Amino acid sequence: MPRQTKAQQRIRRAKVFRGLAEGRTLQEIAADLGLDPKTVSADVRAVDPAVSEWVEEHVKGSLGMAVATYQSIIATCWERIDADAEGAAPYLGIAKATTEALTKLTGAIAAQRVEHSGPGGGPIAVASLDLQGLDDEELEVMERVLSKLYDDSGPAEPGRDPGGA
Repeated sequence: MPRQTKAQQRIRRAKVFRGLAEGRTLQEIAADLGLDPKTVSADVRAVDPAVSEWVEEHVKGSLGMAVATYQSIIATCWERIDADAEGAAPYLGIAKATTEALTKLTGAIAAQRVEHSGPGGGPIAVASLDLQGLDDEELEVMERVLSKLYDDSGPAEPGRDPGGA
């Protein structure tokens, strides 16, 4: 593989850190980018020793530790941006991706709209009662049942005898 320019290297490293910010492993990132996992690991170590330590230890299920790690990555990116404004583009991408991952992790984003549907994505079936087919006797029974459930003030309260006793 031909040697990459510094610009290409920065872009590759930004992609590596975006993958880390999304919570992917070094192996997954290497596979996605078509790189050797050693190259991905070297990219992480080359950018910042503190971030390299994070990759070595990785977050082991602790939300507080994950938040602190994401904040550390973001802070490191801003330090690099301040130090080298011309080479800031990859670090801006890393900072953005890490901030988005942090917001998602902590639930700081707005609730997402959820819609429910019936079988096959169609409408939800609702049972309906056709009263037109009932004869007079059936309608009277229905009226008695409903009168036991409702009085003049609305539905009966749970546990209260609808008959008034």
